[in-house]
Amino acid sequence: MRNNPLVSVIINTRNRERLLPRAIRSVLAQTYRNIELVIIDAASDDNTSEIVKSFLDKRIIYFRQEFNISTAESYNFGMILAKGDYLAYLDDDDEYFPEKIEKQLLLFQSAPNDVGLVYCW
Repeated sequence: MRNNPLVSVIINTRNRERLLPRAIRSVLAQTYRNIELVIIDAASDDNTSEIVKSFLDKRIIYFRQEFNISTAESYNFGMILAKGDYLAYLDDDDEYFPEKIEKQLLLFQSAPNDVGLVYCW
């Protein structure tokens, strides 16, 4: 594994302008800093795009779909856009604890090579 792998966090969202900022802040506040945040907007008709654009962080990649698509399709599209060595997912109404990504990367580094997924509650 690389020393400082890029982690891509993917958030799927639709019309969650009130909840999304908390999710975004929790990703940007991670103790592990080499991350990108891929936000897939499934055709929101609220102020979601303005909310995302208000975060002036170059690690954010925002893509707005023209049509509402399923959650699975949004996450799959996010995976296509992601450049990270690892993928992480976050619901738009949830948040990460500050050390989540750091702890999970440490777990990956100490796990046998055949481990391909880690998760937490």
